[in-house]
Amino acid sequence: MVLLALAMVIVLGMVAVAVDGSYGLVQERRDQSGADFATIAGAQELRAWCLSGTSLPTDSQVRSAIQSVINQNATNVASWQATYLDGSAPPKSTGYAVGNGPGGYPPPNACGVSVQVNSQWPTFLGGILGFNKGATVATAAASNSPQLGNLAAIYSIDPTGPHAVLGGGSGTFVVSGDMYINTTTTTWSATYPGYNPWTGTNSTLLYNDPLDAKGHSNIYVFGTIHSPNTVDGSGHSYMPLDTCFGSGTSKGAPYGVPPPGQAVQYQPGVPISSQRANQAPVCNVLSPTLEYDGIDNAWQPKGDPLNPAGGGGLPDPLASGNSGVGACPGQPYSAYASASQVPGYSNGVYSLPLQPAVYSYPMKITSSVDFADCSKVYDTNASPSNPLAFPGLFRFPSGLQIDLHTSTDVVRGNNVMFATGTPLAIPGNVPGTYNSGTGVFTATGTGNGGPCVPYAAKSDDNNGTLQNDADQSAQPCPGTNGLYPSINYAQNSVPAGNPPNGPDGNGSNFSVVIGGVTGSKVTLMPPYAGAFNQVLFFQNRTTAANYGFDAMPGDGATDNLTGLIYNASRPASTPFGFWDPTGIPFNSGGTLQAGYGITSNSGSGWNPSTASASVTVNGICVVDDFNTDGATDIIILGTTYKFPNGGLGPSLVG
Repeated sequence: MVLLALAMVIVLGMVAVAVDGSYGLVQERRDQSGADFATIAGAQELRAWCLSGTSLPTDSQVRSAIQSVINQNATNVASWQATYLDGSAPPKSTGYAVGNGPGGYPPPNACGVSVQVNSQWPTFLGGILGFNKGATVATAAASNSPQLGNLAAIYSIDPTGPHAVLGGGSGTFVVSGDMYINTTTTTWSATYPGYNPWTGTNSTLLYNDPLDAKGHSNIYVFGTIHSPNTVDGSGHSYMPLDTCFGSGTSKGAPYGVPPPGQAVQYQPGVPISSQRANQAPVCNVLSPTLEYDGIDNAWQPKGDPLNPAGGGGLPDPLASGNSGVGACPGQPYSAYASASQVPGYSNGVYSLPLQPAVYSYPMKITSSVDFADCSKVYDTNASPSNPLAFPGLFRFPSGLQIDLHTSTDVVRGNNVMFATGTPLAIPGNVPGTYNSGTGVFTATGTGNGGPCVPYAAKSDDNNGTLQNDADQSAQPCPGTNGLYPSINYAQNSVPAGNPPNGPDGNGSNFSVVIGGVTGSKVTLMPPYAGAFNQVLFFQNRTTAANYGFDAMPGDGATDNLTGLIYNASRPASTPFGFWDPTGIPFNSGGTLQAGYGITSNSGSGWNPSTASASVTVNGICVVDDFNTDGATDIIILGTTYKFPNGGLGPSLVG
């Protein structure tokens, strides 16, 4: 009997292991399904916020979504925990638990969740062996991960050119990263099909001139220049340079992409004279420098990557219906119609940090000030890996001017973004009238992008002959100190009987002006989460305007701008002019202009002094056109970027 009893215990124990173990496996599978589906549900709640910065859910909404799915798919759940994940690959913990998000919301960089489900159930026969309860643990994680693009520095949207990217003056223009050019034709504009004053052929190549270095300028591209895979009717492949760079050899300028590992990397802080890119074709006109690692003229153009034809691009913060995009969660979004309404403003000085808001008047900053994010102060701690506060979105529908008056002035902003609209109503920027008695300038329209220049200003054409930049027969630009409309040299370039309809330059048409006296500094850094993650400047797409960085007479500020610079406002059908004989184009919108004037070694008569300053952009410039002038040094340190709505949906990652 004793042996029989012992045998029965062993048999029952084996049955208990089989029965309860099998049930445990079933329970574990149910829990794992619950954890898997719960993470997908949590990540789905965060999808719109992570990929486009819209529809931020509350912390309780995310928790409820997870709880609902666990209830439907798991049984005998004793408890569960969830943690917010970011959008990196692989995703990392944000340090915030679901149900304990900051201020009742997920953290700013939340893109997914990890979930742990803990279950307990009574055993069927396990009590025979002293086990009355079974337990299982299941974990899973899911996140939305925006897709990363290539390392890029300049992306020119302009489909027609020429001179979509142009180096002028005598400063140093460094591009660290690839350059993308969308020019697909030799057509100057829809009005003048088939005409471009600088198109030429050499051997099997057609030089359609969207990238050029003029006069005594210096362009160093530490990367590959990508241009469309277009062939003309005679079988010539398009080459994105001026014809002069094809004069050195029978086959034209060197092209082709350097093998992996052979591209030269730009070294910040090292004198540019000791750094050389792979290729440096010689131009047979004057002495510009153009160096690059390689040219890929088999690229498929893609238009505006931030506003694709199929939809899903970045929302325009100044467009109708988007007034709530980017507002600080749980905080009122103020609107100021005049400077006097802004807290801390007195006698032209903003003494308190500027808060995210709509500033509907033309904003002018002339002294030190900070821009705050949603923490309401200048955020010294926010970073891409740790966005402690939600970003601050500043709307300037009438433009933003930073013109610092003393060498000690500093303007700072971190985790902020600036959206701009109409061009600034200031002399030399737009046409208008000026009352010398009251000193009041009244705008009468928008500028066409052609600057107002000194009366005696001259610059050299392609033969080295000095020619006037100013229309000396015209009246001075109202309100300026002796500046005159620039000549539209396109009138002399277009074949006889077919001149452009546009007048000479009547104003630069900047909606953003950043500069100041020598020694002053402007340091701005972008959002690290939300709708405009990594975007620093955004020009309203339907309002033609340009950007000017150290682009006013006498500017000498040090501008250090981190983030994506976006201006796609060039009117599609408007023919542009060329405001000096070397072919510096002007248009009413879409241009990023860095620097001002022509320096003494390539011109004369430039007073007030040309801008001799420093502009550094730590990010990609997505603009229609990019021009440099004066003695300003420009450095574009490219970066990878995230395509809007680029993710493929939340996926399980663990």
